[in-house]
Amino acid sequence: MGQGLAKVRIYHVKINSFEIRYNIGKVKRRETRKSYEESIERAKEIQNQLENLREPIPPKELQTFHFLNQKAKKAGKSLLEIYDEWQELSEGISEEKILEEVVQGFISDQISRDVSAVTIKTNRSRLASLVKYFQSGKTAIGEINARQIDEWLRVSFDNLTTRKNHRTTATQLWRWATKKGMLQDKQFTEADKTTIPIIAAKDPEVYVPEDFEKVFSEANYKILPHLTLAAFSGIRNAELQRLVWEDIILGDGEVYLSASVTKTGRRRIASISPQATKFLREWVNRYKPQPKSKVSVGASVSRQICKSFQKAAVKPIRNGLRKSYISYAVASGEKSAHKIAEECGHSESILQSTYKGLVTKDRAGEWFAIPQSL
Repeated sequence: MGQGLAKVRIYHVKINSFEIRYNIGKVKRRETRKSYEESIERAKEIQNQLENLREPIPPKELQTFHFLNQKAKKAGKSLLEIYDEWQELSEGISEEKILEEVVQGFISDQISRDVSAVTIKTNRSRLASLVKYFQSGKTAIGEINARQIDEWLRVSFDNLTTRKNHRTTATQLWRWATKKGMLQDKQFTEADKTTIPIIAAKDPEVYVPEDFEKVFSEANYKILPHLTLAAFSGIRNAELQRLVWEDIILGDGEVYLSASVTKTGRRRIASISPQATKFLREWVNRYKPQPKSKVSVGASVSRQICKSFQKAAVKPIRNGLRKSYISYAVASGEKSAHKIAEECGHSESILQSTYKGLVTKDRAGEWFAIPQSL
């Protein structure tokens, strides 16, 4: 059926086996179907796709064809219009994968491997900046060199930590593309050759007990459990927002964090300080939350916390409650560094080098005396 570039042939090769043959450029394609009816339906579909193109897509292009087809549907344009735009943008580019396609493949691969939703969301956000910088992703990944990646990092991010994090994600992308045969296999990818930002070592900032006590007293009752667990169990903010009340065993003063909750994808049990456990029992007895309800109050929790700090006239510290808990827990000496690291999902070596000696034992006693009763 069809003619010219859109010609599709059907052959009855054996019982219950029909072969569909067509060409894309100089590349011959074959597909099989079990019935004549299925073959006709598929042949019409192929013919319709081929008729929408003025000229054949180059070899290695079935994936690109589907990519363009998807783009056309999203943009509300015909496949022909999208193909013309793609040809214009990719003129002079080899048959290597364009950056946007590689990023989509990388994210899809992470989703298929059940990588945590937080990691996928982070990588998607970081790579969006990379795609935008390189002609909105229309540059072939093989044409991007280390100098250009360095320029993207330098121009886009003033903060060295942010720059380092984006470099890490870019390196993962380039290594994945190499593994999948999209780039020439070398000892070091172009992303690996980029400059690693050197971040000057400095002591982490923590809250002093009296400042956090002010914040706690100004907080809305709904976010008190979030603040309590962040400050007196060391659970990460993102992990807290996934917890439900049945994960908290107040009788033992422990929180069960399943693999779907933790950042690392490994389950662990975190303990809550005695005073904080007592406070949470009082809170639960008064407000009686449902076992399946979230401990944190969703998207508004961040705004509520910011309001509490503003009212208390205390400067917020990034990840300050977790850093404070670890610092005061190490100083108190009631648990070994190994135990604290295990409960917080932290590296023991970094915990020792970063948090040891940051605060005194006396101040640790003041910290863990908070919160007072409702």
